[in-house]
Amino acid sequence: MNAAQYMAEVPRRDQERNGRIRTFTGKLVDPFALTLDDIDIRDIAHHLSNLCRYTGAGPFYSVAQHSVLVANYFIDPAARLAGLLHDAAETYINDIASPLKRAIGMERYVTADEEITAAVFQAFRLRHSQLAEIKTFDDLVFQREVMSFWPTGTVYSDQFINPVSPVVAEAQFLSEFRRLFPSWDGASNGQGLILGATS
Repeated sequence: MNAAQYMAEVPRRDQERNGRIRTFTGKLVDPFALTLDDIDIRDIAHHLSNLCRYTGAGPFYSVAQHSVLVANYFIDPAARLAGLLHDAAETYINDIASPLKRAIGMERYVTADEEITAAVFQAFRLRHSQLAEIKTFDDLVFQREVMSFWPTGTVYSDQFINPVSPVVAEAQFLSEFRRLFPSWDGASNGQGLILGATS
């Protein structure tokens, strides 16, 4: 049974008990038991491009665009890929504002976020320890976002962020991925590819 049939034919209560979600590419995945085969860069790009940061409090500004901006701080290909994928867990469990994410009672979400991020990093042969380095630049982009969307003083033009549409954000995300993996055929999830390798 494919994902469309599953969603149309399986009673919704049974779907809720099964705990599987449909991805953009038509996969049925359990976010709490994600496998390497479940992870597909096309899902990551599409889902993140349609997720609005700040729970919609500002302009529509996607997690995908944010991720590309973080990646742009790095020259090293592996660090750049880690920057691009640092929020990839939100593909499967959505984006939640940090103050809520860290609140009492949200421990299972935080654990799932960490486990999914680890799986994504494993799928693309990244070191989990790279997240600590990414955090510094994630915070810098956060400051740029705040200055751009809720200015309280001077915002320099080179720091201002102009939100783009989900379609553009997805294209930018995949373009960055393709730059890192020139041999990517547009269909594979990235496993088996070598950073910087040409076809």
